[in-house]
Amino acid sequence: MVHGSWLGELFDQKSTGEIYSLELEIEVISNDNNEIIHYLGVFRDITEKVKIQQQLSKLATHDDLTKWPNRTPTA
Repeated sequence: MVHGSWLGELFDQKSTGEIYSLELEIEVISNDNNEIIHYLGVFRDITEKVKIQQQLSKLATHDDLTKWPNRTPTA
């Protein structure tokens, strides 16, 4: 990662034991000579985003009333 950025998802655990989802973005900070002098990291709590994605995925494959799969899996 000489130039640019990196974006990824990770999990962490609170002191209460609760697991939560994080997004981490790391940016390279360079000087005028194009030498890396710092890295900037930004964490975002994406727990709700992940929960919504999981709910949408389940709704896409299961009947909401019966909770049964609503499609035949294709292999």
